[in-house]
This record gives sequence, structure tokens and C-alpha cells, in this order.
Amino acid sequence: VVPAAGGDAGVVFLLDAGGEELQLAAQVGFGAPLVSAWRRMPLASRTPIAHATRDEQPVLIAGFHDWSARFDPMAVRAALGAGYEGFAAIPLVVDGRALGAAGISFR
Repeated sequence: VVPAAGGDAGVVFLLDAGGEELQLAAQVGFGAPLVSAWRRMPLASRTPIAHATRDEQPVLIAGFHDWSARFDPMAVRAALGAGYEGFAAIPLVVDGRALGAAGISFR
């Protein structure tokens, strides 16, 4: 899916059993430091994946201004520091319930 969408890396995060935390379920294309830093994130966090999951709506980021205006500075530094500018977070919704989100990063 990542190459077909023109992306350079991708992730899938799923909600934990308590519904309060997103856990990394799969990834492709990200380096080990980035993966280890983002294995888990609170559902309440200001990240594209968390927003897509909470709102059950896609989050599309076109570049630096979208990142910096909308999201946690740590997420901005991680994405831009790894060379990614664009990002798409797509909620994973089954039977009207968000289970998590998939994300694709673009250079």
C-alpha cells in the first residue's frame, strides 16, 4: 500500500484493550530510532494518528506549516528530522468503531 500511494514509509497503530493508548502494530520503511520512540502514544496526544483515530476522519499534512500549526512539537521534530514532510493518517473503522489508524509518510 505504501509504494502504491507514493509513500516512503508507513505504520499501523491499534487501540489497546482499554481504548486509551495506541500501539504500533506494523511499520515499513522507518528507521529503528523512530520506531522505538513511537511504539506507543496516548489516544489524547496531538499526533496525526491519534487525531484520525479520535475523530474517525483522515488527517492530511502537506508540509511543515501543517505540521507545526496542528501537532505536538515532538511529533513535528520526529517527522521532519527523519526527512518526511507529508503525512496521511487514515482511521481504521469497523462497525462504526475506530480501531486505530494507518499512516503513510512522504518525503
